[in-house]
Amino acid sequence: MTESVNEIWAGFNDATRILRAAQFARRDVIELTGLTDAQLKNTLDRDLVRLDSTHNPGTGRRRMFTGSDVLKITVAHTMSGIGFPMRWSYLVADEVARRASERLVGIDNTPGLVIATYPMASGDWARIPMWEGKEEPKLPIAVQLLQVDRMIDEVLAKLRALVADEPIPSFAVEEPKPYDLREMFCWQDPEMTVLVGLSREETVEFFELSELKTQDMLSETKSLITDEQEDRLQELNERYDKASILVPLKYRKA
Repeated sequence: MTESVNEIWAGFNDATRILRAAQFARRDVIELTGLTDAQLKNTLDRDLVRLDSTHNPGTGRRRMFTGSDVLKITVAHTMSGIGFPMRWSYLVADEVARRASERLVGIDNTPGLVIATYPMASGDWARIPMWEGKEEPKLPIAVQLLQVDRMIDEVLAKLRALVADEPIPSFAVEEPKPYDLREMFCWQDPEMTVLVGLSREETVEFFELSELKTQDMLSETKSLITDEQEDRLQELNERYDKASILVPLKYRKA
């Protein structure tokens, strides 16, 4: 029982120190959130998030921010970046900050909180919590998902690194590279690209006939491709189309 109480107090002290103590300068907030000075100024001037720190600390005194402030600002601009209305971002920011405190203190250790948001007919945005391992609520086809616990963990790791004067970790996710649709529906042969459903020789034939068909369409005489060649091109194209449907199940890169 004593250990449990000690753990709760340790968690409470950690939450107070990291989230509640006003110990981060403006430059720290900019470094931790990735915002520009102008973006941060706009956030503060328009009160886009409900911060814990004092807006005007007094003449000759710098404004200092809490870890909770940093978390709220991060949430607000992350949501805004994917289309969530900035004027309501403070609602999500408050929910995430409250969740961070509850996790650190040990009040709620349920893992994997995700918040689904989507616009409603009323013009407001729904905010639906979802928990790992629990039945998912019925949602529209298209929603936005905020991985709350992941965001909290990443922001806390940055805050602790800054306090400890250690390098701030990066959690940036590499953006996927644009893919060539033709490449997606091809196997990578050591010597050339081979269309799914066709052999290497048939792939060569397909591209040759396709090029001939294109030239024929641009030609005034339109007599470059024979009926037999058109039939052959259609046959190869149909086989390719049918095989392409199965690509998501067996797609691989060499």
